[in-house]
Amino acid sequence: MKDFDKDYAFATLQIEKTVESMPSKLLIRESGFDKNLNKSSLSDTGKLKKIYKLQQELSDKIAPNTHCQKGCSHCCHYNVDILDIEAELISQTYGIQIKNPATLFEPQPTGNQRGNANFHGQVCGFLKDNQCSIYQARPFMCRKLASFMPDEHWCHSDINEEIDMPHIAFSEINLAYARLIEHHETRDIRQWFEQPAQINPTTQKAVDQIPVIEIH
Repeated sequence: MKDFDKDYAFATLQIEKTVESMPSKLLIRESGFDKNLNKSSLSDTGKLKKIYKLQQELSDKIAPNTHCQKGCSHCCHYNVDILDIEAELISQTYGIQIKNPATLFEPQPTGNQRGNANFHGQVCGFLKDNQCSIYQARPFMCRKLASFMPDEHWCHSDINEEIDMPHIAFSEINLAYARLIEHHETRDIRQWFEQPAQINPTTQKAVDQIPVIEIH
């Protein structure tokens, strides 16, 4: 029988250790990130790519202290709200069409007409062979998610909807993303694209060799 309180305490300690081990220069850069990005003349898509780049740097430092690894796909069964510009980036990068705009506003069977319709427990259409098929252009919500629990038990979608697991949060990068939310439409990723999504294998192979921040 798993002890949630014990595992929660373990995760909290892991988060503390992770923050303490982060390079000071990276933390200083993150602390001024929102202010600097907000002053820039970049397009919102350009700002989004800057957010992705910094999040990747943070995630690289976080990774050794989590049990998350390639082939673990429990989080691909969670709600994933993404911006319209994130959907557009996925569409442009992998050559797949966004749904007809009219269908984006159709009421969902377990939610409402906004992006927060409940898809918890439903697999993301981009999960192929237990791996993300749009990894290079994956949304911010996917990039920042990491579990610090001792194993994958609490990550199962049929367990964790009713629990609150501790997560690491960097305020400035989250604030920068929140500024984009103010000006863009948000929907669950399953609402933006047909499910399951179809990607040309040749396109995917070519794209997967290029960091998304270099894709224009």
